[in-house]
Amino acid sequence: FNLGAGMSDPKELAEKAKAILESRGQSYGDYRPLYRKIARRWSNTLEMEITPSMVCRLLCEMKLARWENSGYQEDHAIDAANYIFLAGSLEKY
Repeated sequence: FNLGAGMSDPKELAEKAKAILESRGQSYGDYRPLYRKIARRWSNTLEMEITPSMVCRLLCEMKLARWENSGYQEDHAIDAANYIFLAGSLEKY
């Protein structure tokens, strides 16, 4: 299987995404309180309920918009994936 020039193996991207999640966890601690705070602040600003999971899904959309606007950069894909992973883990939080 040849990925061609400039293409990354999905497993390689997943490993990079995992490493970033682990690094951020070591640097900032438990992500749940942060996204709960962001959700509360956005809820107050927008005068509608925003959940921690929604925060992550919206941040993923931001990364996808950047990808669309400026073309592919590896960090767009990795960050978008990590936001989706976080959203899934926060869905019942």
